Amino acid sequence: MLDAHGAHQQPAACSTLAELYDPNLMRANLTKAHPALEKAVDAAYAQDGGSSRYANDDDDDRVAFFVQRYAKLTSLV
Repeated sequence: MLDAHGAHQQPAACSTLAELYDPNLMRANLTKAHPALEKAVDAAYAQDGGSSRYANDDDDDRVAFFVQRYAKLTSLV
């Protein structure tokens, strides 16, 4: 993932995250890198209550898990 991002951060090809992740313009190397990253993150957090595989391809369930986890970790109660 870092290599894929780095390829687009050279002065001549510098892109913002919004540009990198625009669904209509997303570069092939980023599209290819994401499944491996998602698999690694899912495996790491499955023991922590997350799923080892999320059914929703657009990541809504994965994002919801991390938002809930963040809220729990940052709450004062």
